[in-house]
Amino acid sequence: MRLRTLILVVAIASIIGALSGYAVIKLAFQPSEEERPVETISGINVLKWNRPVESLRVETSKGPMEIPVKGKVNVVVPQYVNCPDICHLESLMMKYAMKKAIEEGLEDEVVWVTIDVDPWNGSMEAAVNYMESIAGELLGEIEWIWVLDDLDNMRRVYDAYTMAVERDNETGLVTHTALFYIVDRNGVLVYIVQPNWDDIAGTGAVLWSKIKEVIQRD
Repeated sequence: MRLRTLILVVAIASIIGALSGYAVIKLAFQPSEEERPVETISGINVLKWNRPVESLRVETSKGPMEIPVKGKVNVVVPQYVNCPDICHLESLMMKYAMKKAIEEGLEDEVVWVTIDVDPWNGSMEAAVNYMESIAGELLGEIEWIWVLDDLDNMRRVYDAYTMAVERDNETGLVTHTALFYIVDRNGVLVYIVQPNWDDIAGTGAVLWSKIKEVIQRD
């Protein structure tokens, strides 16, 4: 599989070594390893962040909303419908975690938020169809929101989560950050999870374990 997705991580030596082979962008804010420790669970890196996220009112698949959604744990992921590769793996990882939430009776504690990284070509109709194709009947039990607004507003969203997004004008493909962001009920970004593209179930399990941890500690 050819990955056209850029992994955005902080410049911490322990995580950079684990990300060899991927392009890395350094953030303007460079936390120390002590400030932002990295935990590795079953080969999957989890970065502890603990940083408030700016609340923004944007257009979503459920109409205008404030993102992140206060009062629920937000699982945020950048994706786009016409992605040729790993966005769809992210969806399967999320679906694994969604099923776990339902099995454990915690589905009402979580909102799943996709940030569309293709505001140039994306449409809400296509996004809703995509969510239905992935989650199906789960949509009757879980809350999955798709964020897609005009380019200026989407750039504000990308900045809020330190997401890198760049469109190739020749191919129309988008290079973007590919991470899961777990935001607590008060709008604090607690964890960033780096997927293992070769282990969908393993990543889904680690993702769910961290979501559950944030649910239970709030």
